[in-house]
Amino acid sequence: MADSRRRFSREFKVEAVRQVLDGGRPLARVARELCTKTGWVCVWVIGELLAASFFPRPSRGARGFLTSTNVPPTFPSASRTPLKGVRR
Repeated sequence: MADSRRRFSREFKVEAVRQVLDGGRPLARVARELCTKTGWVCVWVIGELLAASFFPRPSRGARGFLTSTNVPPTFPSASRTPLKGVRR
């Protein structure tokens, strides 16, 4: 049985995220124009935003997992701070 999963290159994902974040275009429109599901573009954008908040690059601003090439593989334990107002 052939592998029917669709695979997206890093460049494809970077372009989709760039269109949403830098271009200010609606996520659904970008997904429709790139012939992919809105959920995938949303995952890529959220991943980019989360990675940018954890690993800002001071030289060119904060960028995330798709556009940064020097992101550590795990989160440093020193950067974890407890969330205020979260019940345990």
